[in-house]
Amino acid sequence: MRYLDRRSRRYLLVIPGFGFGAEIFDDIPLDHNVLSFPDDVSPSEGMADLEKFLREKRVETISLLGWSKGVYAACGLVRAKPFLCDKIFLIGARPFYPPEDIERFRENLSRNARGTMIDFYKRCLSPEENGVYREFYQKYLRGYIARTAPGTLMAGIDELSRSRLDMTGVPLKRVAFIHGLEDKVAPIGDMERWKPDLGPVYFIAVDGAGHMPFLREDVCEIISRF
Repeated sequence: MRYLDRRSRRYLLVIPGFGFGAEIFDDIPLDHNVLSFPDDVSPSEGMADLEKFLREKRVETISLLGWSKGVYAACGLVRAKPFLCDKIFLIGARPFYPPEDIERFRENLSRNARGTMIDFYKRCLSPEENGVYREFYQKYLRGYIARTAPGTLMAGIDELSRSRLDMTGVPLKRVAFIHGLEDKVAPIGDMERWKPDLGPVYFIAVDGAGHMPFLREDVCEIISRF
């Protein structure tokens, strides 16, 4: 397990999105110790290590944050371990990614993986977040581009093409959906058309935010207070 100790009594397991690592959550102002699986370990593969870690720390319940592609894995984890997570944050969710979008992205990766990913990272932030993007670029983007192989990206896209947002067995009273109004990667309209099927649900639309609203302090405050 990757573990960031913030000397808190609360623990948050984060599952990041496509093309990102859990370190993207290291600097956000959350009052939680942050847990994550290694980049090459899926939640199902890493569950035994997580449970061992929690036993050693004498922790019975944790909060869970699934972002973007990580939303699908987060829902699967909750179904597998229904009593583990007392609060569940699903950020930048999408019911599914249309096949034509997947195929277009796959073709672009085949032609120019580096340029495609740079464009993808830019699209994750709204025009209002340009200052955030400069900081993100300096700290993370160069490393992401350097370390990510086209084969790994293609495998991630293949997994994304099979993913569907399934809330079966997920206790909605523990769930908060958080979505940027300016999200270009997972347009909020897709969720607005889909969520009425769930009935009453806690859904937060963040004005001016793109696909990474958790970088904002006001969103971190919402997570901390939930």
